[in-house]
Amino acid sequence: MPDSQVLELPARITNDPVTPVNTNAPTVQQTPVTYKSATQVHAMDVPLSDDAYKLVGGETKGHYLVGITPTKFLEEFLPWNASTPDIYKQQVPDQAKIYALQSVPPRRGQKESHMYSPFVKALDGWVTGADSGQKLRFGHFAKPDSSCVSMNVDVSTYWEQDYPVIQGPEGPEPGSCTFSHQQTHEELKSDHTHDAFKHSSDEGPMNEATAEDAKETAEGAEATQEANEIFEETADEVSNKVKNTAEETPEDVQTQVGEQGEAPANLIEKVEADTQRGIHTRGQIAAYAGVAMSMAFRTHFFSMLILGKYARLIRWDRRGAIVTNRFDYTKRPELIFTFYLRFGQLSLPQRGFDTSAVALDKINQVLPDKVAHAFDNYYQRSWHKGAKFGHQNNLTNEPQKPANTLPFFRIAVEDRTLDKTESFFIPAPVFRHTYLTPFARASRRFMAFLDDPKDGKMCFLKDSWQEVSARTAPEADIYRKLHAKNVEHIASMRLGGDVAGLETKTQVSFDKLSHSGRYKKLGRMVCHRIILDTVARDLGTFTWCKVLLSCLADVVDAAQQAYKAGVLHRDISAGNVMIVKDKETKELRGILIDWDMCLLIDERKKNYEIRTARTGTWAFISARLLRSSPSKPAVHSLGDDMESVFWVLAYEVLRYTKHNLSPSILFQTMQHLFADAKKSDGIMVGGKGKLSTLISCSAGMTALELADFKMDTLHGVFNVLGTAFKPRYDNEANVKVAKIFKLSADPLINWDSPDDKWFSTFLRQAAEVMAPLGVTPTGLESPTNDSKPPANSALLKRAKLGLYPADYYEMEWLKDENDSERAQSNFIRATASTCMNHIEGISYSTSKRPYVDDDVYDAGSEERAPAKKHRPMS
Repeated sequence: MPDSQVLELPARITNDPVTPVNTNAPTVQQTPVTYKSATQVHAMDVPLSDDAYKLVGGETKGHYLVGITPTKFLEEFLPWNASTPDIYKQQVPDQAKIYALQSVPPRRGQKESHMYSPFVKALDGWVTGADSGQKLRFGHFAKPDSSCVSMNVDVSTYWEQDYPVIQGPEGPEPGSCTFSHQQTHEELKSDHTHDAFKHSSDEGPMNEATAEDAKETAEGAEATQEANEIFEETADEVSNKVKNTAEETPEDVQTQVGEQGEAPANLIEKVEADTQRGIHTRGQIAAYAGVAMSMAFRTHFFSMLILGKYARLIRWDRRGAIVTNRFDYTKRPELIFTFYLRFGQLSLPQRGFDTSAVALDKINQVLPDKVAHAFDNYYQRSWHKGAKFGHQNNLTNEPQKPANTLPFFRIAVEDRTLDKTESFFIPAPVFRHTYLTPFARASRRFMAFLDDPKDGKMCFLKDSWQEVSARTAPEADIYRKLHAKNVEHIASMRLGGDVAGLETKTQVSFDKLSHSGRYKKLGRMVCHRIILDTVARDLGTFTWCKVLLSCLADVVDAAQQAYKAGVLHRDISAGNVMIVKDKETKELRGILIDWDMCLLIDERKKNYEIRTARTGTWAFISARLLRSSPSKPAVHSLGDDMESVFWVLAYEVLRYTKHNLSPSILFQTMQHLFADAKKSDGIMVGGKGKLSTLISCSAGMTALELADFKMDTLHGVFNVLGTAFKPRYDNEANVKVAKIFKLSADPLINWDSPDDKWFSTFLRQAAEVMAPLGVTPTGLESPTNDSKPPANSALLKRAKLGLYPADYYEMEWLKDENDSERAQSNFIRATASTCMNHIEGISYSTSKRPYVDDDVYDAGSEERAPAKKHRPMS
């Protein structure tokens, strides 16, 4: 790439605060600690349990800004547009709708389900979109969204053309809840005791729960009864209030805010209810909002929480949620009606939609045959025969549907550095459990076909929300910097950059509204997209162990070269190491991707406020960083990234090679190594299992902490690596190593030096002596049977599985071997499995198969039999 196209990175120029900063965390310099989301790894087809919602409710604490008045909320986030005609603003609901809304709270003895029908009756079709002319439809759907682990919010809103219907025996009837098409949604609870929040300006009683926290309190029952007895205002009075609310000026609103009380000077307040009901409700609404934003292309989302006769309005984005104080909508129904009336005249960006990504069916366009064929061909040739996922349907294990029968988007990606914009066809987002957390980077990966009549080709798109920080730079600029420094074994970027206009707004209100004080500041996040010309496959399709080691050696080189170029990766994980095939030599090489969490080394030397949340994927963070504490801070170094490579190797061979561990013992081992987290002094710490594993490996006791591998060479590899890494921990006062574990042959390695090539050299040497010797470390055939490629490049060809059966074997792991069906659907908390970092548009399947090229063997050949004997290929 010419130097003229390379940004000299001062990082993003910004005065925005770095976030989040934890007030209660230790002084851990630069690299700090956030326990990885417990919702990361789930089975795809199992409905979420209440425990999952409680986890989300707990994990999202600190991101809620509470106490804005409903009128201020409407004025700030749903403003009247200048183009909206007065006749639209002056609409008022009729008496029947007002009465229906006021009758939503359940009477004594009635259940929550009573609330759905009157709420829908009150609001269904009362607003017509100012831009589309379509009715805003409301519905409660008995059938959940089968594409999103059977999630189902109580009430969903859709424009008429998107309203879910199916053809029943007697005509059209309601279909199922569909998160991808929702405009807003509403969660209804029977009374205030289910409230997820609390604020000093809330109307109504505090939301205490009973000792059992599962039954209505007497106070709550009285509140629901009272709600149905309050019809103090006539329909005309309510209609006038709707009209007056619509005509309020900013000055009027400001006066009203002053009258009702703004957030106190001390904004730190326990705004998040800590009852079991409150945590569960908070987890529900957070998960619903996260999925609604992720199943479409959105910047933010509006929702409503109904609590008996009370309500809250909420605006969500990737940084946090702004929540109104609780108000009595039976006394002020105009606030509910005005919310939807204002929503109906907003523009698409104001409603939270990203207009650079448009569903083909919305523009009456069909997927071109050339593009559909390319996707079908890619799935079949490249992914079904070597990707991390089988070519199967999410829930039925049926073959993947043809691309021309699936929903697709057309997305524009702009690179302002190159002054260039290109369009791509991408599949619609596919549900992932990471979507359950709304306040996240929300990374999505897509196969993307370049929309160009002459040069159309398959590319790779990454879409994520990135924090604006002085310590790092946009990922696209990181790639430019690395390419300019000729860093090897990284992907080739085509174009990329921040998406104009797509950024969070919650942080703007951080100093104005009450919050829990968990974070000192909330910083701005922006949507960032990159297009890679490199289309790779998952590391977990390595076929032979020697290829795995060779690819990891490439990644070590990449991380060290990047460090010399001034960039520390900080998130080396199984999901961020990929395999590519050299088009000329057909060699399999490793590449290191996902540079969006990296650190600009020069920027770390400057006097920035120290962050206190570790960076990286918990499962692969070094034991040293996981063990850091207020009394023992740690700075993320190159050596920590090198140790992450060790844990990637351990993860891959435990999951995808044969060994002696039973399914339940493997589950426990994975939990011990990759998910050992506990709270200490208010922060999550871990690394105990990793440290004991390093010590055992250094003593030649790999089977003690890892497994007894069928590939015997792996024991020697772990012995040497354990011996090499253990000295990083010898100086820890609280680490006692028995004399038997102290070996005199500890290699003297400077793990923090990018010029120390011992690690990559050892991995390649180990790969060369590893069976089968008829295969090179890069997956080619070795005619001399010594792991060496042929001297004549014209003779280079891929090794055949038929001749050299794969080491790859997916080991079963079960939490409870006596309940295999339930255990298979369970998840390892916080473990970042390669199986979950999948690319959008490729349906999930837990089964993998080793990579094979069409030129390796004929599907009908007898050469396939030996591979089947080693591992079934179906």
